[in-house]
Amino acid sequence: MDPMDTLKPLSPNPQGDILEAILGVRDAYSDDTKAMVAFLRSHGHGLTLKGLRGYYAELTARYSRGEVRAATFNKRLAGAKKRVRQVLAQGNPHLSAAERFRLEEALSSFKSVKTGGLALAANRLPTDSELARLIAESQDSLVRALVPFLAETGLRISEALSIRLSDIAHAKGFYRMTIRGKGNKEREILAASWLLERVRATFQGETFLFEHSGRPYSRIASTDRIKAEARAILGRPLSAHTLRHYFATRLLKEGKSLKAVSRFLGHTSTQTTADIYQHDALGWEDLNDSAREALYRGGNGAQ
Repeated sequence: MDPMDTLKPLSPNPQGDILEAILGVRDAYSDDTKAMVAFLRSHGHGLTLKGLRGYYAELTARYSRGEVRAATFNKRLAGAKKRVRQVLAQGNPHLSAAERFRLEEALSSFKSVKTGGLALAANRLPTDSELARLIAESQDSLVRALVPFLAETGLRISEALSIRLSDIAHAKGFYRMTIRGKGNKEREILAASWLLERVRATFQGETFLFEHSGRPYSRIASTDRIKAEARAILGRPLSAHTLRHYFATRLLKEGKSLKAVSRFLGHTSTQTTADIYQHDALGWEDLNDSAREALYRGGNGAQ
């Protein structure tokens, strides 16, 4: 059944009931519809041109501030477009032909953002000085240990928090770690001794590298703690995933191979043939930089 067919019949009451009607659809965009309606109601709008433009501007501002990722932005926007177009397709009696035309024109002008790039916009990435300040001033021992770990390994936060001590092997001057990424695919990465020893000085887990009460830390709670500390100290949120982009962007700017960086990050490549014949890899000499340790020295140790 077309989701449009499940829209509640519209009552003679105008805009308020239009919003109630579009909330009646249950599909993959239900949460996105709720977000749009919540914004429209909180700003005193109905399904109007001003309301839709305001919602798009709000989404764009949140994305620019790093509060939502590109994928979330695009899903919220797609959900809003789909639901509004369902209302327009019904020929709603509370919307004139001219209003329907203007709404459709506005929807067509709302553009999604590109996804899949290694780097974020420059104004969304932290600077070295911002990272140093965050580490030095944070009173949260998890944040002080996790932020440099993510920034210097490029790991997804879920990958970092799932590392077991049995996944780690010490070598001369660095550690090798077995990482389980998306689809439970394994890869091996290198990390500086100072980085692992910093974490171990803070958390003395028996099973996981980042452990408390015998369990790994929660991905959502850890992400929220990083965002909260960054907002309090830097005046803007900083997501765990942004640290992954920071790592990739830094190495690419330093001239490291795109293929090697992508492999280190655990990205899948569409260029299968190139992957077979081009044997690029990040060596320890690429990652062994004592200056990186000094960057975070100000916030070392648990409290």
